[in-house]
Amino acid sequence: MSRFIEGLQHLANSRNVRLTLAGGAALGTTAFALPDCNPSPQDQKPPVTTEGQMPSQDLQLIETFKALPQDEQRTQMKSLTQKVEDLGKKYFFYSGNPNERTNTYNELVEASTQKALLLQTHPDTFNRTTRFSVTPSKRTIAVNSEVYELDKPSDFIFASALIDPNPRYPISYVRTSANDINNLHKKVSFEIAGPPLLGDFQSLARLSQVLQIFENNGKPIPQKVRYPVIPFYSRDRLLTADQQLRGLDKDAYYVISGVLADFYLKSDKGPFAQYKEWVGEEFNNSSNAPMRRPDLAAANGVYLPRTDEVDFITTFREYFTDGVSLRKRIYYTYARGYTTENRILSTKHEALRSWFGAEIQVNGVIKDQEEYSVGEAIWIDDYVARQYYELGGIFLRPEPTLHTDQRMKVLTQGAEVRIMDGPVTLVDDSKEEAMNMWKVEVGDFIFNNRSFMPWGDGWEGWVSDEWFSKKPVER
Repeated sequence: MSRFIEGLQHLANSRNVRLTLAGGAALGTTAFALPDCNPSPQDQKPPVTTEGQMPSQDLQLIETFKALPQDEQRTQMKSLTQKVEDLGKKYFFYSGNPNERTNTYNELVEASTQKALLLQTHPDTFNRTTRFSVTPSKRTIAVNSEVYELDKPSDFIFASALIDPNPRYPISYVRTSANDINNLHKKVSFEIAGPPLLGDFQSLARLSQVLQIFENNGKPIPQKVRYPVIPFYSRDRLLTADQQLRGLDKDAYYVISGVLADFYLKSDKGPFAQYKEWVGEEFNNSSNAPMRRPDLAAANGVYLPRTDEVDFITTFREYFTDGVSLRKRIYYTYARGYTTENRILSTKHEALRSWFGAEIQVNGVIKDQEEYSVGEAIWIDDYVARQYYELGGIFLRPEPTLHTDQRMKVLTQGAEVRIMDGPVTLVDDSKEEAMNMWKVEVGDFIFNNRSFMPWGDGWEGWVSDEWFSKKPVER
């Protein structure tokens, strides 16, 4: 049993109560990443107390903390959180003297226990999500009735993610995502590859959301996922210590796309057989017209000699994570007369699209591919801002041009526009992409979206149709 869990058990047993913690604020989650450690047998005995009473040093710690001004409380909690994280990394990556490593772990348990105590004093101040029920004697926690057994490495990953969501996330997002992670736990277990690592809150929430999209579209999903799916690198760069410790890169969608690509490559219900047949046939049909730019027909515009399996995985990853850019490259090959490259890349895209049954915008999110016409009123979907919880904004250009200027007016998520003119195909040779631009006027839908009232006052300009949606978009 890990000493952190022993610390929790000490907390509950010394009070003779069921320990209930409010919020998803950190409970020393770096400590939660260490279920398989072997602590020193010289454990300190818990202080002797009267049944139901809190140890005197704990009472003193809490009373001192409660007496502080709120700003100082936040500063102290932030400092304690950082201490827990630093000690966790020091323990995880330490390869020196075993006794010193044990001492580091003892410090980690103490800091985590202190943080658990202080979190209980001000649940409203530090609350980030729903209530957690901790049962130390059984080494389990329950989140919205979903039970996680901390002795199971797979459950451990889920628990560590749920206990410490990033405080910068909006509370509404945290609560929704906590439910997503609970749903993921019902469907998927992790096969641990190497030392136990922390689960990353946002990565697990995104994995749950993506798998739900595929399930809703009638596709099978993996029941077991190797974790971490990337041990020390992502794409072409090394991970930081934080990313290694949590097991997933912050670019979670790239990692998730690899999980799905590998699963569908091996599944008889996946698109690989169709992909291989269609693309192979197109290559044979194009044998008399060799490609001038093989890179334009390859995933991410990078050509390397590769097997059918690797070609499928890399194309699936781009289709899944950035379908917008994949389609822009298809438009580019057509606009610049790369006929063979256009046919092959279009075939790769169509093989995946026809299997999935829908177009993917970015990161697994479905986008209806529509035909647009002058006079049509539509919504603006800023998918970048929506995916990454950023302010975002789309320049309203006075002409169909690649040039942008900070002085231009900006459209935001959910803006309502009406098409005035277009389309004009705009080719970007520096990115080797092409897009359709439309002139729009900004306004408001009225009478239950049956009529459109323009703002006037210069609120018109050119926008790429990658941002268009015929369905209402939440602001």
